[in-house]
Formats: sequence, structure tokens, C-alpha cells
Amino acid sequence: GELGIASFNENKEVKRVHVGKIKEPKTEKGPFIWTSLQNQYYTIIVKPSSKIEEVLINPVKDDKAKPVGFASAITLGAVKLPAGGVHEEEFLFFMGPKQYDILKKMPGHFSDVIDFGFFSWISIGILIALNFFFKIFRNYGIAIIIVTVLVKILMYPFTAKSLKSMKQMQAIQPLINEVREKNKDNPKKMQKEMMIIYKEYKVNPMSGCLPMLAQLPIFIALFNTLRNAIELKGAKFLWVKDLSLPDTIFAVSGIPVNILPLIMGVTMI
Repeated sequence: GELGIASFNENKEVKRVHVGKIKEPKTEKGPFIWTSLQNQYYTIIVKPSSKIEEVLINPVKDDKAKPVGFASAITLGAVKLPAGGVHEEEFLFFMGPKQYDILKKMPGHFSDVIDFGFFSWISIGILIALNFFFKIFRNYGIAIIIVTVLVKILMYPFTAKSLKSMKQMQAIQPLINEVREKNKDNPKKMQKEMMIIYKEYKVNPMSGCLPMLAQLPIFIALFNTLRNAIELKGAKFLWVKDLSLPDTIFAVSGIPVNILPLIMGVTMI
């Protein structure tokens, strides 16, 4: 996954920087409580006892001056010491998988290192459900199917309302087209007559879109959950050798052939 740095501040906010192959040095100004280096599934977190003032990010280049990675360092605040004085600084480190149930047990909101996106509370709920069904069936493929079915059932009222509205719009479409053709030079009259048709046939032109928009947070959260869940790394299901990767079975002229997207397309039809 993409390399990045996440830093947690006093307002319980996480500032994220996607590094990739960084070309120029960067400095992130604090204060931060902890900071981390991470890729898609693993992280290194450091939390000193005092505040982090700056996070320094420097490119690492090969012999040809091409960026191949990055190095990072932290700067702590200045400490005044009397002659012969001693200052002790404690550091808490975490190095391991970005596994929510493990990080949740750590102090300092370490679980926030996982980027579940804007709808994180929905994503966390979906992840808890995935792990619940995994404990029952011992297979993440089955757990994903069950959670997906439950999400579809939950979203069914919105889907049904949207489809009903689309059918109603299709039924009155000839009348709408006729009004548009008749009043193409008079937009105000066209709008007025179209509203009369909508009112007469009790159709809300927006009712097809709004239910679909209501479902977006769920599907965005589901996507972010499956993208970030280290539990899926290396998990097998039927012909799929790793649920964190595309289920490519072969390639035709360099184009990968994946079965799951084909199945999804058929089921949608």
C-alpha cells in the first residue's frame, strides 16, 4: 500500500501525509502526541512522554538520485537543565499490524492510525461484524458475503423506493419529452408544465436520487473497511488465494481476468 505518516495532535485529530516516493524534504509542525510511519497494513508508532514539536520527512535516493523511499525523525521541545541536571524521556513504541482490536487496547488512541475515512464509525461497526461472523464460520470470504447481504437488506427500503421512482419517471417520460419539445423556446413555461405533470402523477423527480445518496455512506464505509482490514491479508476463499488482492486467474494480452467482478456484473443485471 501507499507509504504515509500519521500524527495525532492534542485535539484528537490525525494529520496524514501520503509520502510515496518523496522528492523534497518536508516538515510537519506539531505539537503532536504521537506519530507513525505506515503502509496499508503495518505501522510503527512512537509516543514520547513530552510533545513532538516537528516531524521531519526526508527522501532516500539511490545511486542515480532517484527517490526510493523516505526516512523520518521527530524533534522534541527544548528542555532547560541546570548544571549537572538530568532529563529523562520515556518512549512508547508500537510496531506491528494495523489490527483494530489490538490497537484499541493500546493507550493514546493508537487505533486512530487506521484511516477508515469520514464514516469511520460505520467502518468500525462493519469490521466488528466481519470479525464476529469470522469467529462463527472461520472464513472471511463467508463473513464478507454475510455482511454484504445484511447491508443489502438494511438498504432495501432505499433501493426499492429509488427503483419505484425510476419506474414512475419512465412511465411519464413521453409526456415530459412532449412538453420539452413543445416549449423548447420557453423555458419558464416548460418548467411550469413539467411541474404540473409531476404533481398530477405524484412523482418527485428527486426521489430517485435521494435514496441512492442515503446509501453512499454505507458503501464508502464498506469499501474503506475491506481496503484497510489486515484480517483479509492472506485469507483464502474458494479460488481466491488472498482476499486483500484481486482474484486474477489469468491474463489475456496483459489484461487480468478477475472472476468476482464478472459475477458481480451478472448479479446486478
